[in-house]
Amino acid sequence: MGPTLLQDGVRLTLTIILDKLVEIYPTVEAHWILIRNTLDGGSANAKTADWPWYGGIYFDMRTTEGGSTTEPGNTSATLPYWVKASRSGSTFSSYVSPDGVNWTQLGTSQTITMNQTVYVGLAANSGSTTASATATFDNVSITMP
Repeated sequence: MGPTLLQDGVRLTLTIILDKLVEIYPTVEAHWILIRNTLDGGSANAKTADWPWYGGIYFDMRTTEGGSTTEPGNTSATLPYWVKASRSGSTFSSYVSPDGVNWTQLGTSQTITMNQTVYVGLAANSGSTTASATATFDNVSITMP
């Protein structure tokens, strides 16, 4: 799923099940769901990411344009696993679930200033500039109450 522009500005939730990552480059492979302010590489963002190399699913965020990425929460998990990223105004949260019913929040909700219009998407990363990664995403939903 390429970046999708959402113009809600108030509330959205992006939910998927992370199924499997086909490892092509054996170091820092990952796949995630992402809410970002712009398409610039250094954009403010919030994401829920599976980082197998580091042994878990993480709530990653960048609160300012060009700032550092921090990880306010994580958990160990074996795929398949449900993940969710949500926005309510300037508050962003990250959740995981083994079954898509019982959800656990990763860390605490974080404040990130973003435009009313944001981009959401799914991504996979091989950790290499010369190799690709392939991920399977299933049960993708975007809700805007």
